Amino acid sequence: MSALDPSDVRVEIGEDGQCNLGNDINFQYTGFSVRGSVYAGAINSNECENPGAPGVVLQLFRAGSDGAARGAAVATTSSSDTGSFVFNNVAPDTYLITAQRAGWSFAKVRAAGRQAHATRLN
Repeated sequence: MSALDPSDVRVEIGEDGQCNLGNDINFQYTGFSVRGSVYAGAINSNECENPGAPGVVLQLFRAGSDGAARGAAVATTSSSDTGSFVFNNVAPDTYLITAQRAGWSFAKVRAAGRQAHATRLN
């Protein structure tokens, strides 16, 4: 999903409306949304035994060609009660998302395109 600012514009059609005055209606691209879910437990056949891991702190970093983080986090969010998370207004680039929660360990997952599945979450 991408974002535009403003998200909508009221247009009046008529003799005095914007369309007849030759005015442009401009939208500014503000970025994409990166959405996902954090699951607790092992994944079997792309299904989680215990879906919905809340309270996981996720950080979004720009990533270099080696996959390592470049610089400080671009954004930080936490997973919801259902394990879902979203980063809004993300510019096109290559990113690394890290996950942290006290007492938990996370499997490394490589995502390309629209979906990724964790291999194990202890």
